[in-house]
Amino acid sequence: MPIARTGYTGEPIGFELFPPADIAVRLWKKILEIGEKEGIVPIGLGARDTLRLEAGHPLLIEEQEIPAPAKPGESMEHLAKGLVKNALDNTKWRQKDCVNLIPSEQTLSPLVRLLTIADPSGRYAEHRKVKALKNTEVYYYQGTGFIAEVERELIERMKQFLGCSEVETRLISGQMANTTVFSGLQDYLNRVSRKVEPRRLSHIMNHHIGRGGHLSAQPMGH
Repeated sequence: MPIARTGYTGEPIGFELFPPADIAVRLWKKILEIGEKEGIVPIGLGARDTLRLEAGHPLLIEEQEIPAPAKPGESMEHLAKGLVKNALDNTKWRQKDCVNLIPSEQTLSPLVRLLTIADPSGRYAEHRKVKALKNTEVYYYQGTGFIAEVERELIERMKQFLGCSEVETRLISGQMANTTVFSGLQDYLNRVSRKVEPRRLSHIMNHHIGRGGHLSAQPMGH
């Protein structure tokens, strides 16, 4: 019976057994019987996946979308070429063969696509105004000076372009935006007293998801 350590769970002393089908059940029961005094217990896929995540090992097909081998023993080179081809085909389809109506699905310009692979684009740059520091924008992380400079420049350019006095350039999802507005309205409704059960908004108008509305615009409360 083959015994291997080819698994991806990350467990350093783990082994995989490949018994013939006719002895698999008996072998399973025997292993549990012998290991009972050592505290051995069967576990499910959830526990296995936890070990896999801790080790940083992706599940090959489901998480990487790498094309499955056409035949046993297919080389990684073939798999890599297949992945690159599929990515290029999907890129062509998104950019030339269809119209992406959802803003987040629209195709970026070549310049923006090049900038998104640069290191600063993936860095944390959260910040907020701190009253104790005279409303100075304070960044949570060090090393964000360049990002702050770019954001300030973008804000000024967008103010000029839109002809407005305030601009928020940080991306925010529709869900977060709607929740913020809803919470603000409810907070205003209950501004007189905070010590009683909060009143609820009596009416909320939204575009139903079944008729083209966005998921983030569905009813909140009553």
